[in-house]
Amino acid sequence: MPNRRAARALRVHRGKTVRGGGSSVGNEEELARLAAIVESSDDAIIAKSLDGTILDWNRAAQRLFGYSAAQAIGRKITLIVPPDRLREERQILGRLRRGKPVEHYETIRLTKDGREIAVSMSVAPLRDAAGRVNAASTIMRDVTERRRSEMALRDREERLQALVNTAADAIITIDEHGIIESANPAAERLFGYSQSELLGSNVNVLMPEPFHSEHEGYLRNYLRTGRAKIIGIGREVTGLRKDRTTFPMNLSVSEIQLGTRRLFTGILHDLSGRRRLERQILEAAANEQRRIGQDLHDGLCQDLIGIAFAIDAAARTLPADAAQGSESMSNLSASVRSAAGQARDLARGLNPVDLKSGLWAALDSLATKVSQSFGVRCTFRWDRVAQVREDATATHLYRIAQEAVGNAIKHGKARAIEISLAARGGTLVLAIADNGVGMDKALTDGVQQGLTMGTSNRIHRAEMGMGLQTMQFRSRVIGGSFTANKRKGGGTVVVCTIRSEPVPSAQSQKPPAAPNRPSPAASGKPSRPNRRPSR
Repeated sequence: MPNRRAARALRVHRGKTVRGGGSSVGNEEELARLAAIVESSDDAIIAKSLDGTILDWNRAAQRLFGYSAAQAIGRKITLIVPPDRLREERQILGRLRRGKPVEHYETIRLTKDGREIAVSMSVAPLRDAAGRVNAASTIMRDVTERRRSEMALRDREERLQALVNTAADAIITIDEHGIIESANPAAERLFGYSQSELLGSNVNVLMPEPFHSEHEGYLRNYLRTGRAKIIGIGREVTGLRKDRTTFPMNLSVSEIQLGTRRLFTGILHDLSGRRRLERQILEAAANEQRRIGQDLHDGLCQDLIGIAFAIDAAARTLPADAAQGSESMSNLSASVRSAAGQARDLARGLNPVDLKSGLWAALDSLATKVSQSFGVRCTFRWDRVAQVREDATATHLYRIAQEAVGNAIKHGKARAIEISLAARGGTLVLAIADNGVGMDKALTDGVQQGLTMGTSNRIHRAEMGMGLQTMQFRSRVIGGSFTANKRKGGGTVVVCTIRSEPVPSAQSQKPPAAPNRPSPAASGKPSRPNRRPSR
């Protein structure tokens, strides 16, 4: 009998039809084979009548629920149904009576020791020789572990999503074509776009030029060569908001491999607040420097000059035969005047840019002093258009030029240096080019990638790296970009680019004439770049 019941259950499950009623050897062999399959199945196979009485119970059912076949057969199927699932079982029996199966249904069942387990089951009606439904076959598989894994996975996903959604930094994921696949609420707040506007867009909509046009090329180059310039490295970049305003941000990019797909996740931190604070601190320090410089000029310098005049006056009162005393007084007066000159130079160094004269005048003076002091041919070129009206910005640009010139002389061993200041398409460009030995590639690459430099064990590289960091920092503080590259033919070119300041009127665009040169308007000659050679 067990073999016959098992065979009947399996017939329905596999869609086989083996009609009973005969006692041929063929039928017996078929039933034995089917019974062996049922008993060896890894899935629990249970046959039950239409009133829910268990008719057959294979070994897998015994392992799954803990009841032996002797303990289960003859009892109601509710033996393994939790109390809150009894209605579900009645509905299943109702479907079976109407000849309808239940396929791949996941539910909860009870084991002998009272544990609830998750099962996936299929229930099919069994028919007699006349085709009437008279029983049912149930096949069950334990999916508790799978359910537990799925729940754990969902829990992790929900927690990760919660972390992403509540993160203060913007988190954006793109595919290998640069298309945005996900963006958290912080990204919406940072850039001013809604999530629906971001998803499906190219990530370069969040970048100003020239990065907007160049990004796809960067991505293709990485996919082709595998050489990473940003991935795995944090660097400072410029972001573009929906309202077309730009802002500084720190970008960290990581790569994710999902099967054959490659995704890139960027974490972006707004640096606007930090840059404002840094600028305020530097401006406070610069103001204090200017105050000290002004005090030196107006106080100490004037006092020293007064003392020198007093010495000169005293020397004139000496008798004519006091030649030795007169010479001593003259030497003393010269020493005091020399000290006054040094104090004046110190005061001018503390406040190098006088807005009344302009940045161009300070840079022109720098070129002259370098030529005189170091024997290097240093020139200054100005297009007579580029203007900087903000004192703090002008001072930072001057300090960048001063540091670059110092690097060119000390580390680059340059014999010729050119400082240029020009307006180009809405930007102001300060460039310092030299013909020296150039910088190490590690340093120039580090500048481009925003890396910390000065880690070399060679002292001059470390010092030079610190100078580059200082220039880069000043450039960032005034909202500019900074590059340092080798020149073709030798040497280095350092470039700082900032947005041009709006000019209130045409009159304000007219710069003062260069020293010792007539202005273009006065001479009637067309304007041309001002180039001041070394003397």
